Amino acid sequence: MVAPKLKLKVQEHRKTKNKVFRRFDAHKFTRLARTSWRRPHGIDNPMRRHYRGHGAMVSVGFRSDRRVRFHDKQTKLVPYVVNNVKDLEVLLLHSDKYAALIAHRTGAKKRKAIVERARELDIKVLNATARLKTEETQ
Repeated sequence: MVAPKLKLKVQEHRKTKNKVFRRFDAHKFTRLARTSWRRPHGIDNPMRRHYRGHGAMVSVGFRSDRRVRFHDKQTKLVPYVVNNVKDLEVLLLHSDKYAALIAHRTGAKKRKAIVERARELDIKVLNATARLKTEETQ
């Protein structure tokens, strides 16, 4: 008999700590310390050859669970990019799982309309205050 699948909460799948990958020899040079990850390509590079004590390399095994990969950390909702007020209608029935995320290219006037309509429809907007405060103060 097949056992029923248990519905696990988002919190149970979330990683407690994300791995920080350092560039090879970044501790030796200050100019490399603030750079992002670069894959080592040298023929004798100990990091590329996976020697112990030389740091981990980026691989698919460090990826987080697919069920929580795009969730917002505070609200545990999946962001849905919204460009205009009409796009909010899609989230009307799914406001318990998805949250609106206003697109970067949306202007201040349209942002204000989206935030007000989302408040009426009881939809969470993740970046509701973005670009609104600076526009009003000027």
